[in-house]
Amino acid sequence: MIRDLPVEGKTKMAATEIIDKQFKDKGLANFVSSNIVYDEKTNYKTVKWCINLDSIIDNIESIIGFKVESNESHDKLEPYTGKSFFINGEKSIKLEEEVYKKYFPSCEIFEIEGAGHYVHIDKAAT
Repeated sequence: MIRDLPVEGKTKMAATEIIDKQFKDKGLANFVSSNIVYDEKTNYKTVKWCINLDSIIDNIESIIGFKVESNESHDKLEPYTGKSFFINGEKSIKLEEEVYKKYFPSCEIFEIEGAGHYVHIDKAAT
């Protein structure tokens, strides 16, 4: 489990090696590694997680169980009307635009040519 990976307090190189050993899929390992940042409390010598792992893990069933089809729990959701952006890879499975607009009416949707689900890895800036 990601929460159990001993990366906090390690150098970035050591943390990346730990993640690479845990995830044989290089794309997934790169994605997980993208969620560590240098820790200002250690004068930027070591890393820490930059995401709220506990919240993600505690709510994973709701996250992966979210279905587009209307149901009672989704009907209670208020649309988010602020600015929001969705970035999709051209080769990734995407929702229809009206699905995004139902929950995020002011959103902009971008499609990155030649990228799959991990856009930031498939089309990283060079």
